[in-house]
Amino acid sequence: MAVEVHIVGTPPFEIRRIARLMREQHRTRQRQINAETREQIKPLQRAISAQASTYLPSGYAPTMSRAIRVQTLMRATGLRVRVYARGHSLLRAVNAINSGLLRHKLFGNPLRWYDQSVTPGFVDNPVHGAAEDVYRGLEAVAERIRQRVERG
Repeated sequence: MAVEVHIVGTPPFEIRRIARLMREQHRTRQRQINAETREQIKPLQRAISAQASTYLPSGYAPTMSRAIRVQTLMRATGLRVRVYARGHSLLRAVNAINSGLLRHKLFGNPLRWYDQSVTPGFVDNPVHGAAEDVYRGLEAVAERIRQRVERG
C-alpha cells in the first residue's frame, strides 16, 4: 500500500530557483541541438537546388532552385526532414515534381493548366546522394550532445 503526502504551501525559494535554472538550461540545450541539426541538414538544400537544372525545364529550374527549403522537425520519435518550395502565394508541388509531373499555366492565360513530364527524382536522388554525409554529421552532433550531457 502506498502512502501519499501532500505538502501545502509554496516551495522554498531555493527549490524554485533551481527548477527555473533547470528549465533555462533545458531550453538552451534544445536550441543548441536544433541549431547543430539544421547545420547538418543544409547540404541537402544545396544538393537539391543544384540539381534543379538537371531535372526541370530551363525556364522553371532557376525559380524552383530559389524556392526550395528544407526544414527539420525534432520529435521524441526521431528527426523528420521536410522539403518544400514556396511560390509567390502558395506552396509549389514538390511531391508531384519529384514523381515526374510538372503542372504549369499557359503563359499569359492563368486559367489554362498543362501537365508536363519531367525526370523523376528531383528530391530523392540528391537526398540519397548526400544522405551518407548528412548521417555522419548527425552522428557527430549526437556524440557532442552526449558528451555535453555527461559533463553536466
